[in-house]
Amino acid sequence: GRWGTTCVGKSTTPEREAIACARNAPNWTSRCAAAGFQTCGPRDCSQHEHDRQALMACLGDITWISRDSDRIEEVFLPCRDIIALHEPSCDWDDSLLEKVVAGARKSRSWSINFWVEALSRESCLHPQVRLLGGDGGVWGILGGANSLAQDSAQATGCNKESWFGYNVVTDQHGGLQTLPSIDIPLADLKIVEGKKHFVMFGQLPDGSAGICFDRIHGVESLDSATGLRSLHGPPDNGFLKVINVIGDVRMTPWMVRSTYLETNEVANIQYRESPIQALKSGPTMPLQEQLSLKLERTTKSFTEKSMLLAPPLLLQTRTVQASCTQELETDVASIVLERGNDMQCSTMFTCPGYDLQQVYKCAGDESSEEFFGALPEMVEGSRKYVEYVSSIADNEFLGRPILTSDEASRRDTLVKTGNFLDVLTTSVEVSALFYSVEYGIISKMTLSFQTKEGRVVSSHKFDHLMAFTGGALMYFIPLTTICLIATLAWTVYSVRGIREASDGNSKQLAIVDVLISFLIECQLINLLVSRLSAASQVDDTLGRLAQLDWEGTQHRWPQQKQEYVKLFNEVCTRMAWSHDVMTLTQVVLLVLLCRIILATNAHPRIALLTRTIKGAASDLVHFALLFSIVFYGFALIGSWRFGHMDAQFSSVGAVASLQIDALLGPPGNLFVAGNDSLQREWEYTLYALLYHGMCFLFMMNFVLAIIVESYLVVVQRMRGTDVEQDIFRDLFALMLTRYQRMRYKWPPTSIILAHLKDTLTTKFINAKYLVWDGTIFQSHAQASTFLRFYSRYECLAVATLAKEEEDADQPELPDIATLQCLTLQKVEHTFRLMRKELRALAVGQRNGTEELRALAAGRKADAEELRTLAASRKADLEELRALAECQKADAQALASALKIRVI
Repeated sequence: GRWGTTCVGKSTTPEREAIACARNAPNWTSRCAAAGFQTCGPRDCSQHEHDRQALMACLGDITWISRDSDRIEEVFLPCRDIIALHEPSCDWDDSLLEKVVAGARKSRSWSINFWVEALSRESCLHPQVRLLGGDGGVWGILGGANSLAQDSAQATGCNKESWFGYNVVTDQHGGLQTLPSIDIPLADLKIVEGKKHFVMFGQLPDGSAGICFDRIHGVESLDSATGLRSLHGPPDNGFLKVINVIGDVRMTPWMVRSTYLETNEVANIQYRESPIQALKSGPTMPLQEQLSLKLERTTKSFTEKSMLLAPPLLLQTRTVQASCTQELETDVASIVLERGNDMQCSTMFTCPGYDLQQVYKCAGDESSEEFFGALPEMVEGSRKYVEYVSSIADNEFLGRPILTSDEASRRDTLVKTGNFLDVLTTSVEVSALFYSVEYGIISKMTLSFQTKEGRVVSSHKFDHLMAFTGGALMYFIPLTTICLIATLAWTVYSVRGIREASDGNSKQLAIVDVLISFLIECQLINLLVSRLSAASQVDDTLGRLAQLDWEGTQHRWPQQKQEYVKLFNEVCTRMAWSHDVMTLTQVVLLVLLCRIILATNAHPRIALLTRTIKGAASDLVHFALLFSIVFYGFALIGSWRFGHMDAQFSSVGAVASLQIDALLGPPGNLFVAGNDSLQREWEYTLYALLYHGMCFLFMMNFVLAIIVESYLVVVQRMRGTDVEQDIFRDLFALMLTRYQRMRYKWPPTSIILAHLKDTLTTKFINAKYLVWDGTIFQSHAQASTFLRFYSRYECLAVATLAKEEEDADQPELPDIATLQCLTLQKVEHTFRLMRKELRALAVGQRNGTEELRALAAGRKADAEELRTLAASRKADLEELRALAECQKADAQALASALKIRVI
């Protein structure tokens, strides 16, 4: 605009100041009309504060005017121009102005000073400034003694006057008159580009006004003036709200003081700051041009697999500063402090705040105090101090609200970012969130640095939150459902096995199967729910991150950071839950794998692992005890002796990991000799030789010998059995057996085995004996199919009676032996029946004394009959035995005859 730029204090807004300007405008209608203004007198436009267009229409051309002077445009600024000419980048913080005002009331003086540089090569009078108070009126003018040069559309204003002046304007009671200016000659000065000038103006304690340009001073008494504003007697905190700058200039921040500087103080400032100001070349392009300039930016397609989702966080834990517990630490720090004060902080130098605590900071307990203007926040379950990595890395200073010395209020203070990490820091983490668009995965990268045992140990970690969508989810759901159905079937089969278990071991194993299957079912359901909700969790996280107030338009920095930290914790919680689900899934799979390995015990050919471990268990336990003593002893010695020389020996756990790697892939990182300084030490060489010799050459061979010995025993036992077959033939036989059982309706195998073990005491059986009492097979044909099926196995002793096929006059020896065995079995079975009947009679006799007495005679007869029967049975037995002897003799004779025939 033609009147340059307006800058407004941050405690107000241009709209409020323009409304105050219109509300307090003087009501001199005749003067206003004579000046050509259409809108005269005060007007209240406060209802349009938030409607810029309506507010500008309401303000119209309202301008303050003087009651007597015609210098209206050169003195007063139109109210609407406060808004139209406003430049937000030059607004200033006026929150501390109240303290300056309080000091000015005591000293009855004040001053404003700054450095100014012209940005035009043409020699013009600068600066040209109008100062507006809280009522919207101009109270001071810096510029030419007689006039201000306006800016135009083609060029900035250039004032050619040779006198620089400070004009004071009275208030409305004084008629808004412009008092004679305090003038100083600048004819010999060329205010051109590249040269900086010191400017100061203000009020002296005696009430006069003063001005200074470089080393030229001017003072003018205002005692005779009437209607001076409050700033001349002393000021209030609303005396400066708007600054109107005219011309093309660059200025440093203004310094407002509660005193008027003396000549020597001005000279001291100029002497001290001139070299610094000379180094400040400023931008080659003014700020307004930079803000309005549109630069062309190159764009390219995104080529990375993942993108940074949010600003990385810098987290740290720290301790409080405590008194040094070691006397040596205090003595050393005291000596350093004493020598520092003597050599660096003496004569013309001073070191404020340099004390014993600044020389060396001893760590205490974990800190929960305020640091860098903030308290520690809860991040991933622990309290940490949080900052953005970019805030610390890209800036030398940060503005933070720091508690004042009396801890009664906070004050925005510049803190050095280089002090965020110091000797009291115990751990540092850099955490960043990434997102893979292609795979829908949110990843968290964490770089950790731990300061322990006098060294910094670094590590890294990656966590992921995956969204299952599309084809991956379509495959996952049916596969998980099939696994769940199969596991339910396994549970039902295991429950049935508990009821049908024939011994304790089988029952225990069935119970374990039920528990494992139930665990797998729960985990499958958990995994299915987790995967189905992962996509919505990722979408929710992305949406909330995008909606955060990153520009700080709604919240200040602390609130915005707290919102992000809260969301970051939620993301970490979801990642931790996903990680726990996967960990539990791994545990379930390992348990299932162990059960599968245990199931290999069903066949001797694949039971080598379980039986070898079972056979070597006792020796392995005793070996583990011996190995632990030797292994831990070497780890303890290595950490104690070489921990200060190499990070690999920093702790017992680190040395144990090093030794395990050396066992699995010798020599690992435990080299006997090398170029490293540690490896050239004879103590290290001795340690490495002894470890490799004892743990690798001896201990490893011991455990191999134990395992091999147990394996050989298992193999020898397996080869010594008569029923051993390979697993493929056994599987075929198992399927064939099930088919035969279904076809011929054989009873369950468990019933047949129980009957053969508990009821029979003979080694040989035939079909007639299997249907002897009708408890096993129901018919002779059914039992014959059973015997015929198992007669194909060589491991079973088979005896056949083929009277239909062989000549009765020439019986074979196995047939005779089988007949003898069957006869003896029948006799033994008869005896067992008799014993059962006798036991039943004995039980009946004990069931009632009176009844036994009444039937004593009958029972006696029965007893005689039984005795007779027993005698006859005994005679039959003697006859059978005689027959057996005859048959044996016949067999021997037949064998002799056969032998003779063969000869």
